[in-house]
Amino acid sequence: MDRNLERRIIPHLHAAFNNAVAYLSTNPESISNQPPPIISKGTSGQYLYRLFEICEGWYFWMWGKVEDFRRYFLMWCSSNIESGSDIWRLAYKLGPIYRKQQHYSWEEAIYRWALSEAKMRFSQKHPASLEIVGDLAQSIYAQKRYDEALAWYNWTYTVRKNVLGRTHPATMGALIGIAQIYGEEKRFEEAEQLLFTAYIWREKKLGKEDFSTLNSASILGTLLSDKGDYDKAIGWCKRALVGYEKSRGVKQPNTLGTMVILAVTYIKQERWAEAEQLYVQVVETSKTVLGEEHPHTLRSMVILAVTYIKQERWAEAEQLCVQVIETSKTVLGEEHPDTLRSMGILAVTYIGQERRTEAEQLCVQVIETSKTVLGEEHPDTLGSMRNLAVTYINQKRWTEAEQLCVQVIETSKTVLGEEHPDTLESMRNLAVTYINQKRWTEAEQLCVQVIETSKTVLGEEHPDTLGSMGNLAVTYIGQERWTKAEQLCVQVIETSKTVLGEEHPDTLGSMGNLAVTYIGQERWTEAEQLCVQVIETSKTVLGEEHPNTLRSMRNLAVTYIKQERWTEAEQLCVQVIETRKTVLGEEHPDTLGSMCNLAVTYIKQERWVEAKQLYVQVVIKINRVQIEI
Repeated sequence: MDRNLERRIIPHLHAAFNNAVAYLSTNPESISNQPPPIISKGTSGQYLYRLFEICEGWYFWMWGKVEDFRRYFLMWCSSNIESGSDIWRLAYKLGPIYRKQQHYSWEEAIYRWALSEAKMRFSQKHPASLEIVGDLAQSIYAQKRYDEALAWYNWTYTVRKNVLGRTHPATMGALIGIAQIYGEEKRFEEAEQLLFTAYIWREKKLGKEDFSTLNSASILGTLLSDKGDYDKAIGWCKRALVGYEKSRGVKQPNTLGTMVILAVTYIKQERWAEAEQLYVQVVETSKTVLGEEHPHTLRSMVILAVTYIKQERWAEAEQLCVQVIETSKTVLGEEHPDTLRSMGILAVTYIGQERRTEAEQLCVQVIETSKTVLGEEHPDTLGSMRNLAVTYINQKRWTEAEQLCVQVIETSKTVLGEEHPDTLESMRNLAVTYINQKRWTEAEQLCVQVIETSKTVLGEEHPDTLGSMGNLAVTYIGQERWTKAEQLCVQVIETSKTVLGEEHPDTLGSMGNLAVTYIGQERWTEAEQLCVQVIETSKTVLGEEHPNTLRSMRNLAVTYIKQERWTEAEQLCVQVIETRKTVLGEEHPDTLGSMCNLAVTYIKQERWVEAKQLYVQVVIKINRVQIEI
């Protein structure tokens, strides 16, 4: 909207709203018996209807007052039901308010009453009745009663087609409702065809820049993103976004919604930088339009924190999560699901920084509260339990990690289904516990199962599928099945380069695994060349102190040891040990492992005193850790 026009209109809107509040806050008895002089008896319904339309249109500018208006309105309705006022028309306007507040059952009740009144005054097939049916179907859809919603959408589509015409924009609206339910049922091809049809006809009837046409493009982009057709999804989202920004500006809710869909699509492709740029814009705009404490603003900030997490920018992610949590506790309450979700993401930042004690404490706190507030089987509760399992894995507490993974998997299978991505993630975590306990057969069986399901549900090139294939390669390495491990590593690397990029951490991890297979086959030259390549890239992408960089340096040191290049091996081992002491601590298993490698170089050089001193240090540290545990 034009800024000058906005500045001229807003004072009048607030004045109208305040007049409505003043009228509605009058004693209910005086309202029913004697309306104010400015409103003649019998016209109060129409007067209030107009005022309510004004307030509804400026919902986001009056977020804090609309609930008051709703309360006053209900009080008025209860004491002012007079013939000819058409109270149901006024009540019908409450529907969008209930939807914004996610009171879907109240919204449904309003629409059912409005529909019964409209049918008596007009007919069941009157356009006004059909509009209410569409809203009713949408309300039922929001409650995930898809079969019932589909029946309503099918009925209204058939009637609108006969009454309004096959290509009427309202008819296309019913078609979109059907398509959205098809999308929920994973009938993506049928849904895509219906949505494309709706877009084409709305474009022909209304024009490319019409709001309804742009909505069709945005919904189609959402479906394609859910389908996994990301490039097409991005194209449709950008088409809608350009139109929204041109016609209504960046502050319009649909503009923000489409930006979120586009950003989520980037996240699914792990295009974190692009997702971050969009979410920064969404957050800034939401702060201006909705306010810094609005739930939508806070949710956008949380997802922005997730993009930081995926880029391993832990400090920024942590800072943002802490800010959101503090605000959420004040605005929503300490036990609100959004607050708990933000706390869970903060725990992930602690996990990423290997602040294991803090991560564990926060996960336990969130789990206990989630069990009480949401229930033991709620997806958010299960998500926090998965995070806790990861902290146990990072602390090498394999038994506790395994027990928790098994518990989460069993519940997830019941609540979410065996093929749900969250279930598969927990199964991958369980496989990791088996791998680290050298239970190769169990790990292999579980990896194979997860891979087969992931290929079907997520696709063969999905990062999670590739991750499970990488885990399977590790089980082959552990069993010294070098040929199979090498073949699988090569396959994963080639796909990862295409899907994620040559410098992606997962690609580098798979290249590191391949180097290990070369070491196992005593192919020292190939192992050395690959280790050097991975180290150089890792230093640039992850940093010189990243655990994965250090792991590759350790592997390179092993190749030097095997080639009896003692000086090079010693220098590299010393470098890795010093860095690991700083990053991981002197008693970390990886630090101790590198110290053992250095001791081997001393032994091979017959430097017995230095070797003995180093082994004594290792033994002392191991015993200290065992005593502390």
